[in-house]
Amino acid sequence: MFTLSVFGQFAAAFACCIVAFVLWSRRAFHKAVLHKAKQTFESPATADHAKARRVSLATTQELPEPVQRYLRYSLKEGQPFLRGCKLEQMGQIRLRVTRNPLEGWLSLKAEQWMSALQPAYVWSAAISWLPLVSLQGYDACLHGRGEMCWKLMAAVPVVKVSSDAISTAALIRFVGECAWCPTALLPSDWLRWEPVSSDSATAVVKHAGHTVSATFSFNAVGQITSITTAERVCVQANGTASFEKWSAHYRRWEERSGMMVPLEGEAVWNFADHDFSYVKLRVVSIEHVTEQPVDR
Repeated sequence: MFTLSVFGQFAAAFACCIVAFVLWSRRAFHKAVLHKAKQTFESPATADHAKARRVSLATTQELPEPVQRYLRYSLKEGQPFLRGCKLEQMGQIRLRVTRNPLEGWLSLKAEQWMSALQPAYVWSAAISWLPLVSLQGYDACLHGRGEMCWKLMAAVPVVKVSSDAISTAALIRFVGECAWCPTALLPSDWLRWEPVSSDSATAVVKHAGHTVSATFSFNAVGQITSITTAERVCVQANGTASFEKWSAHYRRWEERSGMMVPLEGEAVWNFADHDFSYVKLRVVSIEHVTEQPVDR
């Protein structure tokens, strides 16, 4: 009886240590993410530059017609330029490629910080993997460098990668998600538009030595319906990577902060032999900012 009692006490103490370690790891991980998030709004030309400018739709008349249509739909004359935004999201994600459209979906909650003045964002997510077991990680683009990091229970490293291919993929993701910060899609020293057709145009982004392009499709109203790019690096759960066609699709446009933004999105790998939808997100809240967002 004494042995069992000692063993029980030891097991309870060990369990408490594990719980304490996980809680500490989560706090440390969240602190590290917030540190990166603040960097999305750090730039020599950030806040003052944003406050000094306002949208003039007259200056967009040289842009491809579908881009003009989008800007007239999403922005108002005199709209202040944004510094960035903070989003809270809920949705589903798949970590393993499968042909079954109903298989492998996991629930997630996420926060995202992104700049409207330069290619920079941090997306932090918690994925419910197994009962009482989660994956926590982030996808970031800071100072021209892309990075992915995922940890089991915010403690055990699973994936951490940063490379030129990841950096270009992060740029593609950034330009696709600029629909949440519409002033970011106005021409700038890092973004230009090229005509394609009456309902599509290509955004070309040059930043920190990398150049990417993505073709936007617009409907008659001016909403962005999808973006596509021919080559984006696809990193699978087993660590293998390849360049694949990729697309993102946007739905449920509503007004936020005087601008029209999409509140639902879906990302798809368009493999040669099948399409693989791997993430579906719903924006729970979006805060457009001209000052540093408050930590929560």
